[in-house]
Amino acid sequence: MNPELKKELEKFAARIRIGTVECIGSRGFGHIGGSLSICDALSVLYGAVMRVDPENPLDPDRDKLVCSKGHAGPAVYAVLALKGYFPYEKLRTLNRPGTDLPSHCDRKKTIGVDMTTGSLGQGTSLAAGMALGDRIAGRKCRTYLITGDGETDEGQLWEAAMFTAAKKITNLTWLVDWNKKQLDGYTKDILDIFDLEAKFRAFGFDAVTVKGDDVEAIYEALTKEVTDKPRAIILDTVKGAGVKEIEEAFGNHSMTKGPEVFEGWLHELREKLQALGGTENDPIPGNPEKNAGKAELRLLEPREDECEEECGPKVVYTGTQDSRLYKEVLGKEIADILEKDPWAVYLDADLMSCIGAAKLPSVTDRAIDCGVAEANMIGVAAGLSAVGFHPIAHSFGPFASRRCFDQLFLSVAYTGNSVTVLGTDPGITAAFNGGTHMPFEDMAVYRAIPGAVVTDVTDVPMLKSLLRLYKDMPGLKYIRIPRKESYTVYAEDSQFTVGKGVVLRQGDDVLIVAAGIMVHEALQAAKELEKYDISACVVDPVTVKPLDAELIRDRAERTRAVVVCENHNVIGGLTSAVEDVLFGKHLKVGRVAVEDVFGEVGPQDYLRERYDLSSEHIVREVRRVLGR
Repeated sequence: MNPELKKELEKFAARIRIGTVECIGSRGFGHIGGSLSICDALSVLYGAVMRVDPENPLDPDRDKLVCSKGHAGPAVYAVLALKGYFPYEKLRTLNRPGTDLPSHCDRKKTIGVDMTTGSLGQGTSLAAGMALGDRIAGRKCRTYLITGDGETDEGQLWEAAMFTAAKKITNLTWLVDWNKKQLDGYTKDILDIFDLEAKFRAFGFDAVTVKGDDVEAIYEALTKEVTDKPRAIILDTVKGAGVKEIEEAFGNHSMTKGPEVFEGWLHELREKLQALGGTENDPIPGNPEKNAGKAELRLLEPREDECEEECGPKVVYTGTQDSRLYKEVLGKEIADILEKDPWAVYLDADLMSCIGAAKLPSVTDRAIDCGVAEANMIGVAAGLSAVGFHPIAHSFGPFASRRCFDQLFLSVAYTGNSVTVLGTDPGITAAFNGGTHMPFEDMAVYRAIPGAVVTDVTDVPMLKSLLRLYKDMPGLKYIRIPRKESYTVYAEDSQFTVGKGVVLRQGDDVLIVAAGIMVHEALQAAKELEKYDISACVVDPVTVKPLDAELIRDRAERTRAVVVCENHNVIGGLTSAVEDVLFGKHLKVGRVAVEDVFGEVGPQDYLRERYDLSSEHIVREVRRVLGR
């Protein structure tokens, strides 16, 4: 490194520290220690290494930064302001109502922030997905990831490290802020992380440790050419670096001080800048030459319903079992989607063989086995979405829901990424996998996530239609799918609309709302109810969320009696959704659903009786509700 560039980067780091303290000082409190410790790394990244353009912040071929230690947002904001992404004065709006600068990095709010972070560990998988997506797309850019040392307590971080090395994602550079402290104290006293460099080497990285305040050493580490392994740089830093009082404070993760204290800190930092021969009006170090990639960033937009009325769902139910198994169809449909859509990506958590997709990784690099690491899989899927891909992720229902809830909530839904999740073996269809694998709560988990779309699939034609529909829709979508047999309800060419249910059978005495495997049971029950002179209207909601409230209310008000049927806990699923839209209607309401209990092992026929989910139970509940 030439001496002139070194001096420029040192001055840039000093100015980032000033901006960081001004940002936090405007509010009087904030995460100051871990923000100051990464300022030198940010100076090198944005001043000499990363190819970025503030005038084109969404350029798909730009280098990207994921600050997984999202609480260091003030330092990121300072460097972005200095680079010209937004006016410097905006730094003083940190954490104000309606601000674009929240305490943790949020890409939906702050221009120049490449990824939302804050739930520690999640940024690692997001960065891996973004870098992998750029590689698949043929872009000549890199992703830079910054994590904290306390963050290495998180298991997802090591899932992501294993994935990054195993998939040879060499366009990812990982920086660890080794400042020896976390919120409650020293890392060695909480969970000793021992030798981080050795750990990363053991995980398959090319790893090196450098002084975290030495811009020349950081630059050399960042620019060293490594072709066969991802790069890990352990930054030996001091928490609160640059301000003596903060460095020496024990509890310096987040600090609250009065204006005079912040002014004193700023005076100290300005003196250091002056000693370097710099001023706060100096030019900012320039960008390297911009990438000249050709790949197009495709972001998903809400799609218009292209179907005319005649290509909507066509009901052909006769009680006949489909000769195809869901798992066979699923594997073929995913393969077809990957062949026809170059932006589609399929991820699995060591369960490809369970849906007939085990051969796909040998056919395309867009079929990715993430191993037994569901949290990482969802994060990688979200990262792929962020760089323009349409991810479809699969696991068994319990692991596709409760196992990775925070990743679904934050990395996908909150952040604005688009992922379709397939959860197989829902409810009693888990059968011989038993209670540990029997999700009676998965729809409740997804319904609690704002904006999520939830479907309990009825038959093979619905599955085939929704796979393609959801793949191209923005946001988080969840389809719960049995793996074995089903009964044909809809014609092969049926098309479905989110939030629009289907009347499967007309009736005047009672409305039966049923989803998934319970649709067949409901239609059988409706036929049996004729013997009791009861006329049942049967509705398939198609999407449990959003529910077709207009259809449900209309049919319920006609019949004045409703029975809801679902292969799910009565709490949080279809029953709760229907009761929500009928609140205050003073109707007779019954339910055939799993009461608030856990699952158990057994054949599906046994479990259907064990949990009162048969057509006979529906007949009994309807008669009870009607008093007939």
